[in-house]
Amino acid sequence: MGAFACMKKVVWITRTNGESTTAAVEAMGHEALLAPLLAVQPIDADLTALTYDALIFTSRNGVSAFTRLSDRRDLPVWCVGDATAEAAKTHGFTQVTSAGGDAPALFEKLKSEAPRSTRFLYAAPREPSAPLAAWMWAEGFTVHHIAVYETVVTTPALSDADLSRVTHILIHSARGGQTLASHLISRKFAFTNSCFICISEKAWQGFAGAIETQDKYLLAGVKKRISPLPEEPSMLKLIDGDAC
Repeated sequence: MGAFACMKKVVWITRTNGESTTAAVEAMGHEALLAPLLAVQPIDADLTALTYDALIFTSRNGVSAFTRLSDRRDLPVWCVGDATAEAAKTHGFTQVTSAGGDAPALFEKLKSEAPRSTRFLYAAPREPSAPLAAWMWAEGFTVHHIAVYETVVTTPALSDADLSRVTHILIHSARGGQTLASHLISRKFAFTNSCFICISEKAWQGFAGAIETQDKYLLAGVKKRISPLPEEPSMLKLIDGDAC
């Protein structure tokens, strides 16, 4: 890599519960600015009337929300990726399977490895990014799709002075990208001043689509990188890429 890759970057972490991301960025030798655009609110779902043999988690927020509602830790859990799986283990689950990717990867793993007789509870966000439960129903699985949390827009605690120093902005979801776009437009941000690093093409499309509804020319000259895998470790490696 060239000399640019060794320079200290200023990285805005826009995700909710981004403390582990902050630590990872700082361990790389860069400055991390944790200023979420979305806040998580738990939903008081009633799980007592449901019968299920296994759990599905598609985020760490889902793990936290479920453990707030239930003391069950004896069930096998199926997780979208490694970070969610680690969160499940931290909360006391011992039978943990990770798909190591995104919702489609989790669906494929469930199709190939989970018995069709298993009764699942999917501890979901109010607005899932993918129709995982519908995919599973079509395959003959029994799934209780229960919203246990939701995300709401919040104002990031980022001053104009800090925003002007940002070299890289991390986008972890399509909704996060949409919210980021609206926020940056409202602050008259110079989009070519930073590199946008996205966990997936879907996350980028959420951001770019929201920009284009306002002014498609704002994307001219914007630097962006898409993670080769839908996971944070692969995403963070792009911070040191010469292309940004």
